[in-house]
Amino acid sequence: MTDDLTLVASVGTYHHPFDRFVDWLEPWTDERGAQVVFQHGSTRPIEGATNLTMMAPDELLEHYRRADVVVLQGGAGGVMDARRAGRIPIVVPRVPVGHEVVDDHQVVLARRLAEMGLVHVAETREQLHALLDGAADGTVATRSGQIEPTPGVVEAVRLLGELPEARRDDEGRTRLGLPRSNRLPAGEEFLAAREQRGRRGPFRILADAVRQGLLGYLLTFAVTLVLSSRLAVGPVSGRVVVVSVLVWLVYSWLAQAAYERATSLKPAVRFLSFVGTTLVVALLLGANNTVGLRSALLVALLAVATFVGYGAVHRVARRRTPTVLVGEERTVRRLTQRWHDRSDVDVVSSCVWRGEAESVPLGSPGSLTRIVPDVLAAVARSRARSVVIASDHALTTPSLRHLAWALQRADVECLVLADMEDHVEYMRPQIVADQLALTMRPPNEHLVSVAAKTVFDRVVALVGLLVLSPVLLAIAVAVKASSPGPVIFRQERTGRDGKPFTMLKFRTMVVDAEERLADLVLRNEGAGPLFKLDDDPRVTRVGRLLRRTSLDELPQLVNVLLGHMSLVGPRPALPRETAQYSQWVWRRLHVRPGLTGLWQVSGRSQLSWEESIRLDLQYVNTWSLRLDAKILLRTVRAVVARDGAL
Repeated sequence: MTDDLTLVASVGTYHHPFDRFVDWLEPWTDERGAQVVFQHGSTRPIEGATNLTMMAPDELLEHYRRADVVVLQGGAGGVMDARRAGRIPIVVPRVPVGHEVVDDHQVVLARRLAEMGLVHVAETREQLHALLDGAADGTVATRSGQIEPTPGVVEAVRLLGELPEARRDDEGRTRLGLPRSNRLPAGEEFLAAREQRGRRGPFRILADAVRQGLLGYLLTFAVTLVLSSRLAVGPVSGRVVVVSVLVWLVYSWLAQAAYERATSLKPAVRFLSFVGTTLVVALLLGANNTVGLRSALLVALLAVATFVGYGAVHRVARRRTPTVLVGEERTVRRLTQRWHDRSDVDVVSSCVWRGEAESVPLGSPGSLTRIVPDVLAAVARSRARSVVIASDHALTTPSLRHLAWALQRADVECLVLADMEDHVEYMRPQIVADQLALTMRPPNEHLVSVAAKTVFDRVVALVGLLVLSPVLLAIAVAVKASSPGPVIFRQERTGRDGKPFTMLKFRTMVVDAEERLADLVLRNEGAGPLFKLDDDPRVTRVGRLLRRTSLDELPQLVNVLLGHMSLVGPRPALPRETAQYSQWVWRRLHVRPGLTGLWQVSGRSQLSWEESIRLDLQYVNTWSLRLDAKILLRTVRAVVARDGAL
């Protein structure tokens, strides 16, 4: 058993890391060479292990059944799952060591279960290693032969106050209720209590004001009064009208939803804003030179203050909202992980929607291990201020209506998510036959926008080649001196609509790199059709430096100048990659490939193949000149930070 020991470790917490668990466990697994699967939440991963931030309940139970040893953070839910898998787990409770979060309740529970012979407890590193040695040598029992939690486990948990009662679901599996030690009034009782308290803090009121546009109306009125009182041009009524229109145009553009700004009216709005600004400035400067200049400066300063102030207020009012996420199990796991680093949403609990929603409190993003009856209980326990429903069937079930009513009484926002984020920039709500529909309006490729992008690309490419010519010459000399072969590497890539073109780069590999690729295929670290190898032996010493700084991409400015590529767009793909594209992925070839793009500035070489494709398709579906400008600025920051290779 020692030579091929399989160990499954689990830390079911996300908000409070448990790094000491890894500090104790990792040296033993390294010494024994054990095969380790680790569900780690926010705790740092174990080197050399199969590290997973989250697992579905059935997946975790299957790992437990296959394991020789199960080691987990102390807790009733984890013990019940391990016993259900027929294992006697080694429990490491949060004892008062170091500065990490301590859970005395876990310690008491683990000791009581150990006294009953239901688990092994390790409160020190030495105890953990001794138990693991015994498990490896066969002197410490790790298999119970019991495929359901024993009555002793249930009784011990009940005696300690962990469970108000142990109950069984429709499939006969034991479920856990809410902890008695920190139990909140659940469901309607909690919501009624919140409704009676009427808690509405200043930040919540401010957030409502931002959402409903109240701050915009007040800001418009205030700026109108200030400007009207300071300007000495024309009649008072005329000044009020001109300034009101100008300020309202600015605010309306800021307050619009993303999909509204991306509709076909956007060019018209921009044109009207430009004309209105020009007329106002001409009016100010034409009447009285001194007063006009002073007034024009005042207008400019107030416009900047309005822009900055609106952004600051919006960021403060839109701070991270505690949210319960409801949906199908796969959707909940995916969205919880994706939203983890967002600044506006904090997923504090998640629920599985199966006709009736079943709550799944979060120990780590997407962990679906403890199910309690409903969304209201999840809101009660997590004190969420928002419920987001991401279920394809949510709109067709009567449960949604009752849930929305209950949440409304408790002042909890209820949102139904259209899980189509790649198209959000051009989706509009619309009523069709008294039912809600989402209109798909892809961004129109306006002649002006396309022409502006083409002109910008070629002008910047030409200026870049001229300005960087000394750098290009120095790199060429270094490449030639470092290894035999040409300075420029030419390779066929797939361009817009599948048309091939020859892409140029500084050579970073040995001359016979393509011939040696077959010998390295088995070491491929990339996903999908993309080949990736961090320690590629074909890369030269100068080439490694060029890749790290992304300077090997500079010759692609020639491709941009010739119209084969754009400054911003999807990564230029190899023909052998596009040959494996599905019809869905093929859409990324709808635009010219770019020197940089959303993928390159969103994690770049650290992203999975699926995530990079998703970002490329998101760019294709939502591209605009403004988005291109953002990506170029982020590219400069990413290159300076050396965040992977473009």
